[in-house]
Amino acid sequence: MKTIKKLLFLSLMAIFALSSCNKDEKNGGEGSIDVPDYSEKSPEDRKADLEEGGIEMATELRTFTEEPADDVMANMAVTMGTSFPIEGNDAPSIVAKSIDIMNVESEREIRNHLSSSFKSLTETDPSLMDEFNDVAGTYSWNFDTEEWDFSSSPTDAIIFEFPGDTLTATNNATLTIDNLTTKTIDQALWEEVAEEGDIFPGDVPTSLDVTLEYEDETVSSITFSASYMDNGLPTNVTLTLAIGTYSFSTELNHTQNKNVNLTFNFSSASQTLMELYGEVSGDWSKENIENNTEEVVYEDEWGSYSYTEVMVEELIRSANAHYQVMDFKLLGEVDFQSLGRKVRELDEQEEDESITEQEYMEELAKAMNEHGVLALIYADGSGKIAEASFYAKEYEDIYCYYDYWEDEEVCEDYGTYWDIAVNLIFADDSEVDAEVYFTENFDAVVSDFNDLMSDLSEAYD
Repeated sequence: MKTIKKLLFLSLMAIFALSSCNKDEKNGGEGSIDVPDYSEKSPEDRKADLEEGGIEMATELRTFTEEPADDVMANMAVTMGTSFPIEGNDAPSIVAKSIDIMNVESEREIRNHLSSSFKSLTETDPSLMDEFNDVAGTYSWNFDTEEWDFSSSPTDAIIFEFPGDTLTATNNATLTIDNLTTKTIDQALWEEVAEEGDIFPGDVPTSLDVTLEYEDETVSSITFSASYMDNGLPTNVTLTLAIGTYSFSTELNHTQNKNVNLTFNFSSASQTLMELYGEVSGDWSKENIENNTEEVVYEDEWGSYSYTEVMVEELIRSANAHYQVMDFKLLGEVDFQSLGRKVRELDEQEEDESITEQEYMEELAKAMNEHGVLALIYADGSGKIAEASFYAKEYEDIYCYYDYWEDEEVCEDYGTYWDIAVNLIFADDSEVDAEVYFTENFDAVVSDFNDLMSDLSEAYD
């Protein structure tokens, strides 16, 4: 239970780490956010809204786990495990690999991941479209032979017809993979941005659809779309997974060396259940990275050491982020460059021991309040619930573990340490420690989530 309560608090803290934007841009311009005035609701009503929203979220998750798509896909996996329909190829991996494109961490990785994830599994054929066409057609499960019957029609789709449940004796489920389109990359332009070890993609996917039907009803689908510069760098990648009335979507927008934003969204038919958005702008061109990279030499009584350090605060100019759960949205912005320079200054003072740990954290909290804004609002625009204020807090440094030899819990006291904490400021100027607020006021939410996790564990054990 402690872990789940901690997650509520960490959600608040995580948004500040993800968000960064120049406060001068707050009222307009790229990367700005709009923080509304305080809601007219009473503190008691706002607290009740938050708790009810968490319980509603758990209810939606319960409903989601009851969607039939999971059982249909599980039965398909069993059928294909008995006899895989396409010898020498792995066409269904196109579906799995399309989901893999969400796991990208850098501009270079975006380019390589999109190309390698959809490359031919045979080294002799560089064309993704040719590979797809080679296995296009209809694969129907034959109950008598327990093999797949093949028809070469259609020529522009891959269709699997199979039993969607364990009781049926008919192919009452269909998986269709179609709408594959590609773009051919200009190799000369690609070489201008390629780095050592990059593989020329040839062609890259611009669209792909996957649809799962059961008893003539669509139970799940995947829609992929992407656009690219001629050098192969993506400008937009959108992937949506729909399961019943629920959908998961990921959207990436990218401008080379200047801007990137990423949105993860989980929605039901009626509302957004959860969304995480982050955007960063700046200049991370090769030239600017080189201009802000230095070799640092460190000396101690054992010798001299050196390492390469990139001054990230000189590459990222601005950004913003939000984290939404049901009707509650956490917004954050910070002047990343100014805060980064202050942190570097504090690190140097800490290194030469001219500042104490307490002074370090007090100065850091002051800088975070000066250069950052963090607020919890109603997503429907009805007002602000609370603003956040950062402060330095002294914590007890106690480590506890269970001693199995002595059959007892042992705690070791290491004194105290200083770290950053968050106060929530409400309309009446009252302040509450954020961790205390979430820990003490969300017992019902925690209980409902615990029950849900327990049920899921039993169902999938």
